[in-house]
Amino acid sequence: MDVSLDKSLLRLAAHFLSDRDDDQVRAKRLIAGLDSVTVRSYEFDAAGEYTRADVDAVRAQLQPPAWSRVIGVTSKRNSEDADVYVKTESSGNLGGIVIIAADREN
Repeated sequence: MDVSLDKSLLRLAAHFLSDRDDDQVRAKRLIAGLDSVTVRSYEFDAAGEYTRADVDAVRAQLQPPAWSRVIGVTSKRNSEDADVYVKTESSGNLGGIVIIAADREN
């Protein structure tokens, strides 16, 4: 799955939110501060179609000082990994978030 929403599509989506519901008003404010949203989700039919090295190659692109890993979870029981990286711009504003969740089946 690959979803990409640019600023104009995000603004269009915000128009469908209510100005009377507190949760939707907060969502509108959040959307107003976004430039884009990109989601990439991959599922594989069989075990072994991707390796830990494939995921590590993505993680290698998210290095300091531009990116900071704020959450890292590794399950020894079921081979699941989850990481959250944030990018802070020089202005101090949030510049991006990357979430990597991998489940390696044996």
